[in-house]
Amino acid sequence: MSTWSRHLVIYEINTWVWLSSMGSRIGRPIHLGSVPATEWDAIAKFGFEAVWLMGVWERSHVRSGDSARGTRPGRDAADSGFCAEPRCA
Repeated sequence: MSTWSRHLVIYEINTWVWLSSMGSRIGRPIHLGSVPATEWDAIAKFGFEAVWLMGVWERSHVRSGDSARGTRPGRDAADSGFCAEPRCA
């Protein structure tokens, strides 16, 4: 790999939305480790120097107040079609 340029051009992907829509299109759940090479190749054709996977973090199974409300952290919002802004984690 060549050295990074001083002013990178980065392609930012909302990871949750990207994986979810790709899974719907392909017809099976997709995780970062199972993204088809053709998807990465399509991104590479844009010519960006780096890819930023926005919203990638390990989700906690315990969040304040969720158990008292009887919700499932990270699932009820996704089940309803709502996904919180990843930058507000």
